[in-house]
Amino acid sequence: MRRRSFRRSSVCRPSHATTASWGTKNLDGAAVQRGVHPRPGQDFVFVATIPAADGIDIVGAGQYVRAGEGNDKTCEFAITVAEDWRGIGLATRLLASLVRRARRDGYETMEGWVLAQNTPMLAVVRIRRALQRLRQ
Repeated sequence: MRRRSFRRSSVCRPSHATTASWGTKNLDGAAVQRGVHPRPGQDFVFVATIPAADGIDIVGAGQYVRAGEGNDKTCEFAITVAEDWRGIGLATRLLASLVRRARRDGYETMEGWVLAQNTPMLAVVRIRRALQRLRQ
């Protein structure tokens, strides 16, 4: 059911991908397994869902994974939000939740690749970075 919901939603349209890692219509089995079974203390996934006639539809997702072997203080994030659910703060909330959880897992740095033309996501990251500076 999770795989079907992800494929069906507008979240996976390459033209609307938030990061390069989400720009695909068909996920390979390993990617699905990382999303469904993250490695405790290394990876984490938040999924925003709504009820649907056949179960649930995924309207947004945020994930972080360890940046690389031997780099246990840096993680990489990806966020995607369905087109109809953009502009209501879902990406901001997903990013804030990812940052809190990554801190709990011992990460000190979170990195992400955002497409240059994705100005809404760039704004989310800039706001988050400015808020972080205010807290320091």
